[in-house]
This record gives sequence, structure tokens and C-alpha cells, in this order.
Amino acid sequence: MKLSKSEKAIYKNHYKDDLAIYKAERKTDKVKEKTCQLNMRCSPWRFERAIKIITKVDAIKDIGFGGMLRVKQLRIRKGLCHWLLKRFNLTPCTMAINNRPVNVLEADGASIFSLNNGGMDVVTLGDYGTMSKMCQKLNLNVKGEIKVKILEEELITRAGVDDELKGKFILYCLGILLCPCMRESVDRKFVYSLTENAFASNINWGSVTI
Repeated sequence: MKLSKSEKAIYKNHYKDDLAIYKAERKTDKVKEKTCQLNMRCSPWRFERAIKIITKVDAIKDIGFGGMLRVKQLRIRKGLCHWLLKRFNLTPCTMAINNRPVNVLEADGASIFSLNNGGMDVVTLGDYGTMSKMCQKLNLNVKGEIKVKILEEELITRAGVDDELKGKFILYCLGILLCPCMRESVDRKFVYSLTENAFASNINWGSVTI
């Protein structure tokens, strides 16, 4: 549906007002950033660079992560991230835009990365025995951090295609782009979801983006 000139003018005025507010707040944010840093490990640039080297395209598509192959090298502006975070309401999961709450849905995150938005829930709870068994199957350390750097190196150098490669690729995506921690490691809880269902693209990975 096309908007009329008068309807378009409303949105253009909202944009101009929001841009003026953003620029004004950026001036004060530059001062605040010196004392309050926004630490993050999300790196589209590093991810895109690794994807160019990892040649297992068909295996990545088979587990439902084909959309991740289209991620481009983007610069993450921490000032903009800080501005967005101030306008995000966690409980109802809404973003304040033009002084109006806009719903931020799992479907939105799934659409951005072309991930599955349905199927089985992402399992993040389990006992030590299950964790140990899963780690042995995927050749992961049972204790300690699962380092993103080590996952990246193993994915680049690994020759064959098997469940180990698929599982480590999913963990790599979570650790560097979809659900990064403040440290350069992957949250170990995601190992519980790396069952046969995960490799058959039956897991709702879109849920971890929100």
C-alpha cells in the first residue's frame, strides 16, 4: 500500500525529530562513554572473514544456518547500541520509537539472520552426565570455557563434515554473533541443545536472538 504525500510527511517529520534528539544525546554520550563502556564480543567482521575460509556451505545450510553465510562486514557503533539499549524495555520486549512502544519479536531476529522461527525449544538445562556425554561426542572440553577462537581455528582447519563440525559451527555462531558473552567464549548451556534435532534444523534458534 502506497502512502499519500501527507502521510509520508508525518514519518519524515518524525525522522527529523528523532535524528535531532539522537545527535543531541550523542554529544553527551561521548562524555559518558569515557567512564561507562559498552563491552561486547559481537563481531560481524570477524565472522564474515571466517565464513570465507570455511568451505562447508552445504553442511551449514543443512542445519538451518544458511542465512548466516550472507552476513556482511559491518561496523558496530557502540554509541548507537547504547542509544537503542536506553529505549529497550526488557519485560514487554518493546523498543520506544517516536515515543511509542514497538514490539520486538523472535520473528524479527530470525528474519534478520534467516534462522528457523519455530520447532523445538532451545534446551539450556541438564545434568552433568548429559553435558559430559555431549562434550565427548563433539570433542569439546568438559570443564572450563569454550573459547570462540579455538572453535574458529578448528572450523577453518577441519577437513570432514560430521556432527562435530556442525555442533561447533552452531556454537561459533552463538558466541560471536547471535548471543555473545562479555568474554570471548560461548555460554556452555547451549551444548544441551546440540542433539540430532539441532543438526536437522528443527531447533528454534531465532529465539536466542531476542
